[in-house]
Amino acid sequence: MKKHTLSHKRLGDYISEVDVRNRDLSVTTLLGVSISKEFIPSIANTIGTDMSTYKIVRKGQFAYGPVTSRNGNKVSIALLSNENNAIISQAYTVLRLKKPTKCSPNT
Repeated sequence: MKKHTLSHKRLGDYISEVDVRNRDLSVTTLLGVSISKEFIPSIANTIGTDMSTYKIVRKGQFAYGPVTSRNGNKVSIALLSNENNAIISQAYTVLRLKKPTKCSPNT
């Protein structure tokens, strides 16, 4: 019987965290991340919220939301594929591909 070996790769070799804040309030589109792995319009009440602390996510970047009790066993992660920058809560982690020639967010 032929034995298959798995080739493990370090995720950190391919992605890195991005932390760009909306300090100048130039981005106004507020999004959230669904458990179906899509960006969705945010339904958060932002009245009185300091939007300058929110994170900017750009085309080709991912947003990852830490596991919450409402997610069950699903992970909240999404790829921003349109041209428009958006902002997301500071609770999310924004990630980018370090080596886009080695892997593609669209595959």
